[in-house]
Formats: sequence, structure tokens, C-alpha cells
Amino acid sequence: MTTSLLLQGNEPLEKIPHEFFLEFPALRVVNLSQTGIRELPSSINSLCQLRALILQSCSKLNELPPVANLHNLEVLDCEYTELRCLPQGMDNLTNLRLLNMPVANMKSINKGFFLKFPRIEMLNMPHSCLGVTSFDEISSLHNLTYLCIRVDSSSFFNRDYTWMTRLKGFLIEVGETPIYVPYNKSIRAINVDECEIFSNGELSGMLQFASDLYLHDCMGLRKLIAYNTFNGLKLLKIYYCSCSFGPVEGGSGKFDALPNLEYLELHFVNNLKSVSDFGQYLGLTFSKLHQLNITYCPSLTCLFNYGGTCSVPEHLEEIIVDDCRQLVELFVQCSSSDQTTLVNSEIPRVLKLSLYKVPQLGTLGEPQSIWEHLEELRVSNCDRLRKLPLSVQTSENIKIMKGKSAWWSQLEWDDENFKSNLEHCYKESIDKPAIKGFAAAQGSMINNRGCFVGGFVVEVGKFVSKCIYPKIENIICFSSKIENLGKEMEKLAKFRDDIKEKVEGTEGEGYKPKLDLIKWIEDGHELENEWESMQESTAAAQMLVYKCCPKCSLRSEVSTQAQNIRDQFCKLKEVVQNFGSNLVVENYR
Repeated sequence: MTTSLLLQGNEPLEKIPHEFFLEFPALRVVNLSQTGIRELPSSINSLCQLRALILQSCSKLNELPPVANLHNLEVLDCEYTELRCLPQGMDNLTNLRLLNMPVANMKSINKGFFLKFPRIEMLNMPHSCLGVTSFDEISSLHNLTYLCIRVDSSSFFNRDYTWMTRLKGFLIEVGETPIYVPYNKSIRAINVDECEIFSNGELSGMLQFASDLYLHDCMGLRKLIAYNTFNGLKLLKIYYCSCSFGPVEGGSGKFDALPNLEYLELHFVNNLKSVSDFGQYLGLTFSKLHQLNITYCPSLTCLFNYGGTCSVPEHLEEIIVDDCRQLVELFVQCSSSDQTTLVNSEIPRVLKLSLYKVPQLGTLGEPQSIWEHLEELRVSNCDRLRKLPLSVQTSENIKIMKGKSAWWSQLEWDDENFKSNLEHCYKESIDKPAIKGFAAAQGSMINNRGCFVGGFVVEVGKFVSKCIYPKIENIICFSSKIENLGKEMEKLAKFRDDIKEKVEGTEGEGYKPKLDLIKWIEDGHELENEWESMQESTAAAQMLVYKCCPKCSLRSEVSTQAQNIRDQFCKLKEVVQNFGSNLVVENYR
């Protein structure tokens, strides 16, 4: 007797006969992920023994039939579908342990809806903006361990958050934030839009349990974390901030609000002149900071000041700077402390440095010992950077140096032998940034993610990966397909640069980019970075093609990765077709 129906990955499958499921009454698992179905037949409601219904990435599916008879259902996974509303009979699914339901219209949710699922362990409803009542109901689900929801700002006033100690992972979005955060069960993230609303510490209780904090349009940045210490926060990403970052009345505080911060990412922070100013404004010491990523900060002139009360984070290992046109120096000694130098115990060991579109930067700066352990250096559009520190020229730790050939050829060396010694590390790169953020996880989430609920395991990602690209294994024109994709990526980069130039030309007139445009640019950057990162594997796979290895696993992996990039490229291309010439920017005056 058939208990499992595994049809995932069959994209040509668009229709299932209405009486189909009546022939399989004993089914316990139905997986129709990544098929072309537009609807499920009503006979699905006859499967009283069904434990798991998996419909991931059924992009044409916008409605489910009644499910009231599926009393034993434990897993209902509808991620990456186009469902418009909840199915009838949801109240009867009292044994649900995993509910993955990205439905935007939650008008069908009545008071007490979430209380119908006392056994729920994983709840993922990211597209729904839930109110106070729903939030309180969710907080009373004692078996809940993983949570992904969006709530309105009113849900956070006068709330007790001690229930969050039960959660092993969560992603809670507050308001209509445009920041995309790929959800996985290991993160404990909060994503906030317009944090000025919470200037009296309303989010403090929740932040005590978070490891990752994403902020968009955060004018009230300092008040958000004032007078509290958030020991658990390790990642902070900020998109759009126009704070003054000047001296703060009463000082910056006597304690570090984020003592364990390891990763800091700043995008479109308009008035920021240095990361040191950012730290002083919030009272941060950066004592544990490992990675710094800065993008589109038009006023930034240096990264860190040192001397006096300022210091360079001693644990800093990776620095990425992209499109900061006024950046002149990385580290600057404070004028009030002329005799101050960094002692060895304070000098960070930077391992990776990436500089993109920093035209005013002429040197990596002092002290040279900062760069003694450098392993990777990536440079693009930094025309004034003509000479590397001696500690880099003579380094034995360098493994990768990437830049355009024109930059490499114009570098000045203290000794030509130094250049010869590093020649084997140099690889010419195309003009791509290396932003880490939005889209990289989107493709891998579908292929790699498994849904684990207690002892009941449904390996969704494993099923899909076996069938997702069945024809790729036998590609004959491997090299030409990769080459064509490369040309398409070059067109994407050119179009992106044109758009950015147009946007930057209007920012001084009181305009700012639209949110969907910002996300498109970020996604494009990330996709280009993913494309660049696979070039070494592509070259190796091409060699194996020439050696006639028809079932080479590396070639299959590269082809799959290339197909994933192509799919994302097509989505970006589709989005950009909706950008009109008059819709690139919007007035905020």
C-alpha cells in the first residue's frame, strides 16, 4: 500500500485529476515541491492518514482546497508559493507541528486562531502583518521553538518577552521593512523598520534574546539601544540612517550596549565621517568586532581614529568597503594625541581586505603591521592606490590578490622581486563588488534546507536537489552556456551602474532611491559576487569537459550553480522591466 507520493521537481506537472487522491487513501507523505501545479484537487481532503503535505516552490499555486479532514497532518509547508489566503478548515489541523504559510492576506484569521495549534514547533508566516492579539496567542504556544513572523509596531508596547527563552531560533520583522533576511533555524534575528517609533526602549525586552539586528530608516538609533546592554547581539546591519553622529549631550554612556558585536554592516549612512564616530555616538567599543562591511556612505573619510579615547578594533579580521567616494584613509591618528601610537597588543590582524570604488584612497596606511597577516586583497576602481605597504609587498601570507590588470601593472614596488614573489597570487578580476547580504541564501535555502520537527524529519531540500535540474548532468555545450551567462552578467553590471549614476545625480536635489530599487541594486551586487566566486570552479570544470568526463560531479555542481544564478538573473531582469524612467527616485522633501 502506497504511503509516500514524491513528485517533487517535476515542473511539467501542472494538473492533478480531481479524484486522484481517492486511489491512495493510505498516503502519509505528499511532496509536490517545485512542480507546475496551479491547484490541488479537493480529493486531498480525503487523506485522513496524511502526516506531511509539502508544496515548496509551487510558484503557480495560489489557493488550497478545504483541509478540514486532515486531522493527523503534522507538516504543512507552502513556502515560495503564491497563496492568497488560508484554506478552509485550518482550525481542524490541531496536530500541526510545522506550519510554513507565506500568506499576505490574513483577514481570515480570527481571534484564537493560533491557539488551535498547541503542538506547533515551527511557525513560519513571514508575509503576514500580525496584530497584538495574534502576537499574544503565539507567545502562549509552549512547544514553539522556531518562529518567523511579521508584526505591526503596536504589538511591542507593554509586553512581557520572557516566553522567548523557549525559542531556539526566530526572525521577527517589525513593520513593513524592505530588508530581506534569509531565515534559517540558527538565527535569532529582529528586523525593524523606522526604529524611531521605539525611542522609549519598547524593543529592549525582545532585543535581549536576539543575536542579529537589522534596522531600516533608523533615525532613532541611539534611543533604541540606550540604557541597556544587549549581550547576545553579535550582528548589526543598518540600511538608511541620517543621524548627525555629532557629540551627544551627556556623553555616550558609561557602558557598551553591544559588548559582543562581531559583525557590523552599514549601508546608506549619510552623515557618517568615520566608524569611530558611529561607535562614540552609540557608546560602542567594538571590542569583539571581527568583520566590517560599509557601502554607499557618501561622507565617510576614514574608518577608524586611534589615540586618546579612540582605538582600532583589535580583533578586526575582514574589511569590505564599497562605493565610499570620499574615503581618504583607513586609519587616522587623532590630532589631540600626536604622540600616541598603536601598541602591539592593540593592532588588529586583518586577514581580508576588499576595496571597491574608493577613488580618493591613496594608501592602506599605518601602522604597516596591521597588514602583516593579510591573506586576501581585492581592489577595484581605486585609481590612487598605487603602492602597497611594505608589509604586504614582502608578505608570505598572501594567498589571493585580485584587481584589474591596469591596476596591477601600475603598482609601484620597493623591489621588483617583491612583485615577482606575489605574481602567483594575483588574479585578474572583473569590476565586481563583494557585498554580503540579501540574495545569496535564496537559492541555497530551496536546495539545502531540511525541515526538522522533533523526531519527524522531512528532508525537503534533499528531495528537491535530486530532481531540480535533471538535464544539467548531460549538458554538451557547457563552456558556451557559461560564456553566455557571463555576457548577461556583464550587461546586468552595466545597467546597474547606469541606474546608480542616475540616482546619485539626483540625491543632492532632495531625492532618494525607491526601496524596491535599493533592493534590486543589492540583489544585483550579491548575484555578481556569487558569479565571481564560482569562476575557479568553472575553470576546473571546463578542463574536465575537455577531458570528456560526462558524469563529472564538479561539472554538475558548477552547472547547477550557474543555473541557480541564471534563475536569479531572470528574476532581476523581470523586476527591472517595471522600472520606468520617471520612477527611479522619489521625492522625500
